[in-house]
Amino acid sequence: MPLCNKILSIALVMANLIKRPIVIQDLIHHATYISLNNLEAGDRFLYTAEATFQRLAELPAIGKLSGFSHPQLTDIRQYPISTKISIPSVAAQY
Repeated sequence: MPLCNKILSIALVMANLIKRPIVIQDLIHHATYISLNNLEAGDRFLYTAEATFQRLAELPAIGKLSGFSHPQLTDIRQYPISTKISIPSVAAQY
């Protein structure tokens, strides 16, 4: 499955979280860059990003407040894409 199709399928499956097109474009950009040197690492990045988005959907108040002073941005939180998520082994034929 092409990388951009993986990202789009992730976006469609998300139940309680909506990713704006700029977020999907950013994920595609990062995963493509990572995949240039290591295709498996690019796949791991997408899997880990998806797991992190699911966690954010379940617990929207996690992460630290960003501290923006603009009134419309005061509730913005920061939460890293986790590196502690175990990724199942999958065999695939390309």
